[in-house]
Parts: sequence; C-alpha cells; structure tokens
Amino acid sequence: MPRTITTSVTVFTFDELSSTAQEKALATIAAKLTGEWWDSHDLEDIGATMLYSLATSFTSSGWDTYGVGDFPGIDNLKIYEWDLDRGQRMVLKGTITAQNAPALPWVDAIESVSFQPYRDYHDVVIAEVEPDCACDHGGWLQNHEAGCPTTSYTGASVEQRQALEAAIADAIHTAWTAGRDEMEYKGSADNARQWIEGNGAEFHDDGSLYFP
Repeated sequence: MPRTITTSVTVFTFDELSSTAQEKALATIAAKLTGEWWDSHDLEDIGATMLYSLATSFTSSGWDTYGVGDFPGIDNLKIYEWDLDRGQRMVLKGTITAQNAPALPWVDAIESVSFQPYRDYHDVVIAEVEPDCACDHGGWLQNHEAGCPTTSYTGASVEQRQALEAAIADAIHTAWTAGRDEMEYKGSADNARQWIEGNGAEFHDDGSLYFP
C-alpha cells in the first residue's frame, strides 16, 4: 500500500505505480546509473567482463571454473586500456603462448605473441622458435651463425601467421563487444528494475524517485 510521509507527500513502491509512471521510473533510474551514479565499480565490471571474454576465447586457465566476478586473470597478459566510445579499441600488454592461450591456432614454429602498448594501440610481435644449430666446431655445437647449416626448420608460413593474427583479432573484437554489451546493460530497463528491487526504492505517483 502507498504510505503517507506527510499530509502532502505519499510514496509508492514500483509495483504500485501506473504503467506510465513505471516507465518514467525505469528511465530515471537507468539515466542515473549511467550518469551521476556511474563510478569506478562500473568501470571495473566492464574491464572484468572483457578480460573474462578474452580468456574464454583463448581457453586460458580458469575460464571454465571461474565467473566474471572472480576470474583471477590471464597469466602474463592484461588489458592495458580500452575505449568503448569513439575510439573503439582495446589495448593489450603482455605475452601469450600455447600455455596461457591454448585455443589459438599455434604451430610448432611459433613460440609466442607479445603486445607492446602505446597510448591508444599496441604492436603485435610474433616470435618464432629459434632454430637449433648443427654447426660442428671441433665436436661442439656452437651458437648459430649466419650461413651455418641448421637442423630441419622451415619456420611458420605466411598463412599460419595470418591465421594466428586473425584468431587474436577475433578474440579481441569479441571481448570488446562483451564490454560494450555490459555497458549498455548498465543503462537498460532490466538493470534499472534490478536496482529498484535491490534498494527498495520508492517513488512519487508520477514515477519520479523519492529521496527521504
């Protein structure tokens, strides 16, 4: 039942509002959640969502046993910065290998991929496995020198490198999209409704929020 605060003020729960007032209430709360109430916790939620998505694409350790909220992270890799608005970017820092990103199309000739961050982008450096030297210097295998014979080693093909780069780009795009979806959810009517239920919010009869 609506409760009377003073002789001139009566407040209502969300369910007691008319449908028109409910729409206004949801719009009001949604706007506040993405406006004046937006804080560092919201940014952390989005960052955690993107990191977990990246781990899922890579099948990094823990992706299938943790959730977004408690995922411990990807070894040797972090999201350096991101922009979900005009910049539409996600910059990584660190290194991935077949150990921390096993789902990627690794080949024996590729050892790792490193991300060197700058202000709003990262360089992607693919490191190939060093060939074993078969140079015979008095019975000892020495460090490889240009022109010396090596063990059988052809390196990664252009197609193999491109396949790895494409898979990484797809994972980054998927993670960025997950972050964008999380941001949009925070401003949605569903999230506003959850906030209202979780905080026991009360309203004036026109759907405007009542502040005690």
